[in-house]
Amino acid sequence: MHPYAKRIKMYQRIFQNRTGPHHLRGGKADLLLYRSAVGACFFGLAAVSYTFYLMATNQMPKNS
Repeated sequence: MHPYAKRIKMYQRIFQNRTGPHHLRGGKADLLLYRSAVGACFFGLAAVSYTFYLMATNQMPKNS
């Protein structure tokens, strides 16, 4: 059996198990990556919302 076939079988066993969300089954590294991505999305949404607020209230800094 090819070495990659063994690795594929191992990952199939991991990801076909119903123990939780499949994007967090890689352990703590996946959890850290997931939480940092969600945090970055919220930070970006807050920054865009703040910029829209400044544009709507005509408080954007003027370029000289």
